[in-house]
Amino acid sequence: MVKTGYESSPSVGTAWLDSYMKLGRIDDAAKIFERIEEKDVAWSAMLAGYVQEENTGGAVHFYRELVNEGVLPNEYAFSSIINACALLSAATEQGKQFHASSIKFAYSNALVVSSALVPMYSKKGDIANANFVFERQQERDLVSWNSMITGFAQHGYGKKALSSFEEMQARNMEMDEITFVGVISACTHAGLVKEGENYFNMAVNKLQIVPTMEMYSCMVDLYSRAGMLENATAVINKMPVPAGPMVWRTLLAACRVHRKLELG
Repeated sequence: MVKTGYESSPSVGTAWLDSYMKLGRIDDAAKIFERIEEKDVAWSAMLAGYVQEENTGGAVHFYRELVNEGVLPNEYAFSSIINACALLSAATEQGKQFHASSIKFAYSNALVVSSALVPMYSKKGDIANANFVFERQQERDLVSWNSMITGFAQHGYGKKALSSFEEMQARNMEMDEITFVGVISACTHAGLVKEGENYFNMAVNKLQIVPTMEMYSCMVDLYSRAGMLENATAVINKMPVPAGPMVWRTLLAACRVHRKLELG
């Protein structure tokens, strides 16, 4: 790492820090961080870097170290540390603690914070708290909507997932492929084959969304669970890229369940 003197500038130092983090060079990023004079943006960038590295422990340690030094967190710092708590390696209680801290510092209603809380709780299976934050949001971005729909779908609340999707439609909200992965999954678990087909067609034909592997996988799962294995096979044959292992496992499992071994 070359010392130039420019790294003490918040804009230059933070950009340099961010570059090191993207390369996975956390130690060098930390050295740059120490030289930056005004750290308001820089420490959020450091936390985001730990999240990128899926290093929850490092993010939590860094956050607590700065707070112990008297540095006051801002909404972006809370957003980053809560994102760290959404990782698989993090305990649910960690996220709840930082949620409580964001309330203490009056940042819990900031969009960047609440939009981190909803997916964090959703990924941890705490749908009640995810919905609590979601309902209290004064404004909602696409991340919040998608997280809530996906959370409902994955945890057995198919009707609530579809209700949230309908509310998105009523509000003319932007939708993307993640939205439709969630809503088609909800149809799958609720046995709503025709509705799932309609939503897939809406995404592709009306909204011009290019289907992803996840969307195709959802359609295979939708048909497979309903015993419509020929339809599931047709989806696989129409995929623009070879089907992944998860898609084939879904179809093969359905073939065994429905005793159509000639397809499997």
